[in-house]
Formats: sequence, structure tokens, C-alpha cells
Amino acid sequence: MMKIFNRFTKELLGEYNISPGANLYKANLSEADLHGADLREIYLGGADLRKADLSKADLREANLRRTNLCEANLREADLRAANLRKTNMSGADLSKADLRYARLSGIDLRGTKYSVLSILQANWGEVSDILTTEMMKWDAACCPNLDAFQDWAQGGDCPCRTVQRAFLFEEHRELYEAGSPTMSLWTLWEALAREREIKI
Repeated sequence: MMKIFNRFTKELLGEYNISPGANLYKANLSEADLHGADLREIYLGGADLRKADLSKADLREANLRRTNLCEANLREADLRAANLRKTNMSGADLSKADLRYARLSGIDLRGTKYSVLSILQANWGEVSDILTTEMMKWDAACCPNLDAFQDWAQGGDCPCRTVQRAFLFEEHRELYEAGSPTMSLWTLWEALAREREIKI
């Protein structure tokens, strides 16, 4: 069990089991001091974490679906593979947060501080044909051998075995088109946000 205190008043909010897999469904942790806390794989669905300090917290594979993280401090938080669907993160600070493989559909990012490069590392899964083609062009642009992508589109081996792909999504060989990306990273982000109903 871990004693959790209010980050501003230092008042004890309660003692909680925060071991991996623990269930804190709808817990009231508003303004909680969770700086650097190990919250891996924890279930925080529907929890109130408004204005909580989660800076440098380990939230890998945590379930934060429908969690209220409005104005929370998530600086340098590890959110790899976290479920952030339908989470309210308006006004939060995601500076230097690691969002690789996170699931982000339906979230509110209005007024949030974040890096577009970081947020584009999320797990986008299946996207529209137009975005699939565009994101594959970005993948190809990160590959040292463009011809290898053309070979892959015709049934060859994956050209990204030694070079990390630009984005994580469901690629489709039949939609690949040679050529440079046509969207800027910001335009691509706006398009993904529309498809995933993300408020920016």
C-alpha cells in the first residue's frame, strides 16, 4: 500500500494498492502527488486525476480510459502502450512524455502542452486509405533504400527490419505509392486527430 498526499496541501488522500494490475476504478486522486510513481499496468479507468502531479511516473500499459487528467502534470511520464481512449487531458503538460504505442482515440488535448513528434509515435492501428498511403510514404522516407519499399509493395521482405518505422499503424502493400510525403507532420496530425475524434 502507498500513502498518497495532496500535492498542494500535503493532506493525506488515502492509502492505495498501486502494484501492477491494481484496480483504482473511479478513484478520487485529484491533485495527488504521484511524481515518479510506479503505476505500470494499473487500472485507473474513470479516475479523477485533475491537477495531479504524474511527472516522471511510469504508466506503461496503464489503463486510463475515461480518466480525468485535466491540468495534470505529465512531464517526462512514461505512457508507452497506455490506453488513453476518451481521456480528458485538456490543459495538461505532456512535455517530454513518452507516448510510443499509446492508444489515443477520443481524447481531449485542448490547451495541452505536447510534442507533435512524440504524439505521432502512438499506436494508430487501422487508418483511412489516404492516411495509410501518406504514412507509408513517411516510412519510406525514413528508409535508406527507397527501392526496397517498392519491392515490399510487390510482395518482397519488409524494408524496416533494421530501421524503425516513422509511425505505428496497419500498413497495406496495395496502397503504397512511391514519392515524397505530401502532408507536413502538423497536417498529418490534424488529419489523424479528425479520424480519431481527438480535440486539439
